[in-house]
Amino acid sequence: SSSKILGCLNPKCSWIHRSNTQCNDCKQSSNNCTQICPPYLILYGSGSTGGIALSETLNLPNNTVHDFLVGCSVFSSFQPAGIVGFGRGLLSLPSQLGLSKFSFCFLSHHLDETTANSSLVLDNSSKKSQGLNLSYTDFVKNPKLADKPAFSVYYYVALRHISVGGKRVKVPYRLIIDRY
Repeated sequence: SSSKILGCLNPKCSWIHRSNTQCNDCKQSSNNCTQICPPYLILYGSGSTGGIALSETLNLPNNTVHDFLVGCSVFSSFQPAGIVGFGRGLLSLPSQLGLSKFSFCFLSHHLDETTANSSLVLDNSSKKSQGLNLSYTDFVKNPKLADKPAFSVYYYVALRHISVGGKRVKVPYRLIIDRY
């Protein structure tokens, strides 16, 4: 009951469509625009999904997020049960929730019948997670890609060394640092 179709002038429409040029019938100064945000198309792995953007109230334990952006897919290839983004972009779940840390381990059940659960931890505190023994790796921003905004949504880790079968592989530093 709290979902609303996202309007063209909603700033979150530009999160999906880099520019609102598809909202030609709306004037930026008008509050009476009834045009909806244009449909989206997301390509992922070997599949795709497309639909309309909604503003929704997301209820989590100890947290309610109003005006949360979700997609209502009207078609999909390879039928996902749902898609959630964890990148650095504005659309991602961590960004919309304002998280300082998150952790996930999604188990594949593609070739098995197991009922094992996957873990998802959403953390918005600087303190240790309540009773959870979790380790976090700090991500870095890749300075070599500063002029390529499409790569800013990815996570990067600092590479110190490479080991294979417990033996350290000697890789010249210049080969690691100059790959981009």
